[in-house]
Amino acid sequence: MRRFRVRATTKDYGDLGPDLLRTKDNATRQVGSMLGQAHDGFFIRRNPPGDREDWSSWSGPKRRAEVLAAVQSFTKGAPDSAKLQVGRKSGGDVQANEEVWAIGVRDLKLANVNSGAEAVASLANAHFPGLSIAGFACREYNDIPGSGWSDHAWGDAVDLWGPSNDKLTDWCARMGRENLMLGCDQFIGSKDGRVYALYEPSYAYILGGPSSHLTHVHASFRQHFGRDPGCR
Repeated sequence: MRRFRVRATTKDYGDLGPDLLRTKDNATRQVGSMLGQAHDGFFIRRNPPGDREDWSSWSGPKRRAEVLAAVQSFTKGAPDSAKLQVGRKSGGDVQANEEVWAIGVRDLKLANVNSGAEAVASLANAHFPGLSIAGFACREYNDIPGSGWSDHAWGDAVDLWGPSNDKLTDWCARMGRENLMLGCDQFIGSKDGRVYALYEPSYAYILGGPSSHLTHVHASFRQHFGRDPGCR
């Protein structure tokens, strides 16, 4: 899976979510947003994968439409670690204000788990390397007899254990709001030591949930509300 990070190199550009793993179209929109109201006077350079200092010469000045077209072209086939910079002149010299770089997301393969839930796990693992991940399990909610069948029993959910559950929950929520989690229906995680449920499309924090989610994030790609999957 190919994703892209976009960040500003100066604080006066709206650097919202530089840690997000964006699709190519989302990355282009983010660059456009960070360009602000200006329509021309931009410069572009890029580097190949490998040596981060091995940059092409700045080309420009360019119009806003040319910048966005260049970002689209870059995101179509950029190899891992390749980077594109957008700059403006300051004192006669070009200074980088924005960066877009390619991230290769390793596609995880989880037994008896649907492709959407696999993708959610793959994206989370790319940003939080070394996550512990649980997928399919023929069990009821929170392993409580009579509570109804978990989405895990349908292969439509994954559990994610990371170094900081609050940070993992926040990142999943922000990814969801940018429509970068492939429409994941629900997250259950934590914030400030309390459990919250978050539902698409807003992924707003709704207080309440089993205390086990203080230590892991549950992601349901599709909810079945206790229906019996017949997995016994």
